[in-house]
Amino acid sequence: MDVVNRPLPRDFIKTKTNSAPILWIAKNCRATNGREKYIKKLMEYVDVHSYGDCLNNKPFPSDKSRTDLIAEYKFYLSIENSNCQDYATEKLYDTLALSAVPIVDGPASYAGYIPTNRSVIFMDAYPDPKDLADYIIYLHNNDTAYLEYLSFRQHAIDVAPKNRLEPEFISRWNDTMDFNQKSSYCSVCRGVLPWWSYKSDPNQKHTYHDPNEASIFLVDDTCETSGKWNYIENGSPYHPNWTPRPRDEFTRPNLTLPETPETTTKDTLSVIDQSQTDAQDTAYRVLVANVSFVALFFVFIVFLYRESKKP
Repeated sequence: MDVVNRPLPRDFIKTKTNSAPILWIAKNCRATNGREKYIKKLMEYVDVHSYGDCLNNKPFPSDKSRTDLIAEYKFYLSIENSNCQDYATEKLYDTLALSAVPIVDGPASYAGYIPTNRSVIFMDAYPDPKDLADYIIYLHNNDTAYLEYLSFRQHAIDVAPKNRLEPEFISRWNDTMDFNQKSSYCSVCRGVLPWWSYKSDPNQKHTYHDPNEASIFLVDDTCETSGKWNYIENGSPYHPNWTPRPRDEFTRPNLTLPETPETTTKDTLSVIDQSQTDAQDTAYRVLVANVSFVALFFVFIVFLYRESKKP
């Protein structure tokens, strides 16, 4: 992930050539978390171009690759098909590498997987898709606010990584070769363990064998219950059976109402009476001033008339 240490080009925003803010490309249309239900509703409020098999509304261009497309959009739906611990895939990494802002939903914690906590938009902070659409439209129309999600790259030359990136992210990606080796070993173990466990004890809880398929799957105890986004089908108002993540719209100024001093009814009436008295005094003074002006003007006219009659 050395891309986090490359500054953004000066004309970066011009590379986001597509008029729609969001891109999605997916083949698995039966994700266990029900992500397509949320995205389908999201499409009612904001433009989402889907070039994949799921909710497709755009033909995949023959002269472009998936990475070419991601680079053209400001946001990419980097939503995993399952919500399991440490299950973050190329959906996230490709989006970061191609300088788009990921809209994510996957593991409960992204510690170590994202450059900063403000480099992605968490979908589960928006149980109502309309609220997410509203924020995306705001960012799409405000380049300054949008670029704040990429600030960890804007200052890549001037600011040291430890002052731009999360410590967990630096630790995880500091030695890329070591990380890749560990990931490879982990993948091998995940592939061998189900077979070995099943051969040892077909009834043990960590394996699942489907008699209709010639494969054995490892059950990941860290995965959330399936159907995370199924509540969308119930319509608004939306009530998920999980606790939404705190919303952090740090790019949007907070609207604060001016503080109102506490006053009693008696104090309020006193203020009103005083205001009425002041208004009456002002009106009286204006009247006196006008009468005085007219009188002086009349005297001046008389004076001029008498002067004109003198021989």
